[in-house]
Amino acid sequence: MLAEEDLGDESLAELAGDADEVGWDLRYRGQSFELTVVDPEAGPGRPPGLARLRELFEELHRERYGYADPEAPIELVTIRWRRTEPGPGFSPGPAPDESHRGPATIDLGEATLHLPSGWVARGHEGGLLRLDRE
Repeated sequence: MLAEEDLGDESLAELAGDADEVGWDLRYRGQSFELTVVDPEAGPGRPPGLARLRELFEELHRERYGYADPEAPIELVTIRWRRTEPGPGFSPGPAPDESHRGPATIDLGEATLHLPSGWVARGHEGGLLRLDRE
């Protein structure tokens, strides 16, 4: 747990690293429960500063509990760090607009997808598949 006085913009940037998304579990000192704050404008290389985190926390606290206390110190309890990247040997799967009708077995590189009868798999950008019942 880190107290507000131990946090600064540089330490928050270091904690965020190059994560795609960071959730910051914050609470007022002395509270038993935290609220997870995510800055939708933040991203890799653009972490939120302490003032922005406090602003988002107070908005969420006011929404959830009906009040905010700008004078009360806050604490950082947990960091929820998420980063997405393909594993070794990643195969992007079917090309966009390519489709497969079940029953079929689709080789996705590191995984194999069994597509049962009555289903259609359509390729989308970024190697994603959309599965729909026929």
